[in-house]
Amino acid sequence: PVYSLGGFTELDPALQRLFEAFLDDMQNRGIQVTALLVPYHPIVYSELTSSDKYKMVAEVERYVKETSNKYGVSLAGSYDPRAIGCEPEDFYDGMHPKATCLSKSEFKTW
Repeated sequence: PVYSLGGFTELDPALQRLFEAFLDDMQNRGIQVTALLVPYHPIVYSELTSSDKYKMVAEVERYVKETSNKYGVSLAGSYDPRAIGCEPEDFYDGMHPKATCLSKSEFKTW
């Protein structure tokens, strides 16, 4: 199983409310928030998107994108390494991108 994703079958409504309350609070305080989706290694991402067992990864990305848009929050990155131009050599392992990956595309605003 992919690290920490075994048994992840649905978004937790309580955690969604907590996340949205956090974003609302930050907005009310005038604090600018950027949501960050850190990419997976291309081989891992391919497994995640081709397996029913890990379909929640795409669901989480969709939720974060929609919620960021709803709250006017900036969004950087993607779980999909191709979406930001990261190649296999841009990773230490299946889950940890190198600076070469993080310096690409939308990550340049860090």
